[in-house]
Amino acid sequence: MPSEDKKRLTESAYKELMAFVDEKLKEADKAGRSADSNRALAYWEIGDKILEAGLTGRNHYGESVIEKMGEDLDTDPQTIRRAVVFRRVYTKQELYPGVQNLTWSAYRQLIEIHDDAARKFYEDKAIKEGWSRDRLRAAIAGKEYEREVKKNTDAGVLKRPTEADYVFGAEVVDIVDGDTLVLNIDTGFKNRRYGERIRLAKLNAPELYTKKGKEVRDYVRDRLMKACGIVVKTEKTDDYGRYLGHVFYSFDDDRPGRVYAEGIYLNDELLKKKMAERM
Repeated sequence: MPSEDKKRLTESAYKELMAFVDEKLKEADKAGRSADSNRALAYWEIGDKILEAGLTGRNHYGESVIEKMGEDLDTDPQTIRRAVVFRRVYTKQELYPGVQNLTWSAYRQLIEIHDDAARKFYEDKAIKEGWSRDRLRAAIAGKEYEREVKKNTDAGVLKRPTEADYVFGAEVVDIVDGDTLVLNIDTGFKNRRYGERIRLAKLNAPELYTKKGKEVRDYVRDRLMKACGIVVKTEKTDDYGRYLGHVFYSFDDDRPGRVYAEGIYLNDELLKKKMAERM
């Protein structure tokens, strides 16, 4: 492709280019009343031709040619600029099959999105769900992509608890499965609760009868049996009478306060390692 603003057109080359753009603009106008996908394709071809001619620099020679072409063709130069942006954003391969399902009015909104991942998100949703122009505009204005990314990000991480309530030192009695432990819990003042079943809060590990379930259970057992200090922060009980808990452990510190503040957060660890799903 010629470098931008380096190629100057002869008069005959300009007339040839203008004739091509004029033809495509007429095709786009005609297609707009019948098949809007053909309209989008016509604009893409205009952008492709402008890029091929090297007339793409704003406030330079290329821009002056586009301005003159708009005047000569009695059309808004912004239409031609938008066609160039369309061609830059979409290769011909990327244009299909979307061009068969999206209107030019949809593409006009999509090419304004600079984030490739966001643009692909809206394009895919618009095609799959048959969005109208107004539905697409509302989705973009409402930042649906950003909210989807945040939801997926939040689903892959657990916020580490910091509240000091119901935080106790513990020792492991048994690992029932990947998300259920039996602990002896030191509740303070020389009081201990023996054999408490603790379900890891906000998690669901694979069932124990599966190969993955056994692997997760063995991983939890290995980690906690080697730990120097274990702490649990309990919550309300679940439907089965088990306390929900956030478990922390350390291989080199047994002080409950330090383990809670700086130790490994087991619930989050299992989630990040894809050994459990978030509930």
